[in-house]
Amino acid sequence: MQKFLEGYKTWSGIILTIVGLIGLPSWISEGQLSSLLESLFVILGILVSVYGNYKSHKQIGSLKKLAGIK
Repeated sequence: MQKFLEGYKTWSGIILTIVGLIGLPSWISEGQLSSLLESLFVILGILVSVYGNYKSHKQIGSLKKLAGIK
């Protein structure tokens, strides 16, 4: 996960700081915030799953190539 966020941590921090400074959380009601967080977690879960699947298939391919299996 460290390599995944490499180069994006600074920008993520800047964006979160700006969102906090302009008061965006005060524009969202508690119910909307709950729905928003739930949706973000679902999307994040999908992205992590897809990335993990990609990495594992890449490694399986390289191991097959190393073993001479098609």
